[in-house]
Amino acid sequence: MSRKENIMEREEVVKRLIILFNNMFNKNIDNTMVNEHYFSNTIAISPRELVYYFLEVETEFSVQIPEKYIADGSFCTINKTADILLSLKVDSLKAVPCPM
Repeated sequence: MSRKENIMEREEVVKRLIILFNNMFNKNIDNTMVNEHYFSNTIAISPRELVYYFLEVETEFSVQIPEKYIADGSFCTINKTADILLSLKVDSLKAVPCPM
């Protein structure tokens, strides 16, 4: 995959994460806020809401995100969430299916 394809793919992941976030929490975050911590005053979601978002991200992207990303604090911004998803990528973001 070329660098241009990787950049475009990343942009699509970030866009999908922003849309999901805005729809779930009735927020209006944009590309200028992708490095804001989920608990920052700008984004301002609760720990419970972060769990809901985590679960929705897994569903939306058909992945199972390893617990280590929560434990080490990596799942904390839109950009870092995109990094996690891209690191799990298999066949255009269809990674390990979530167990039923």
